[in-house]
Amino acid sequence: MNFTKIPDVGEQVACLMDENAEDGVVLGAIYTTEDTPLNTSEQEAAANFEDGSFANIDKETQTLTLSFPNIHLIGNITHEGTLTNTEGIKSNADITDKKSSMQAMRDIYNDHKHTGNQGSPTSAPNKTM
Repeated sequence: MNFTKIPDVGEQVACLMDENAEDGVVLGAIYTTEDTPLNTSEQEAAANFEDGSFANIDKETQTLTLSFPNIHLIGNITHEGTLTNTEGIKSNADITDKKSSMQAMRDIYNDHKHTGNQGSPTSAPNKTM
């Protein structure tokens, strides 16, 4: 399990150089009190970014943690388990569950009528969805 990341400008790194110090490779970062790793055990792999964003994998708890202001996923997502959300859900398209779509429910609700006591229809709902 590895993350690959180009070191930040000014970050201390260890290099392996040729005999003339003309060519070489960066082996990795050297951690200091200012440049500390996010992961605290061998069961974790992390990538830390200059702006405070990070990605962390914990093999022990089988948890992927991403902390970014925006995350853009491309492709289909299949999810099994409970989805917990703290900020609400927004969609640019209709939302559908196994019974119906939100738009289909609005269409039924907004157009429905009530039967009055005398058997005649009442007015449409006073508030639409």
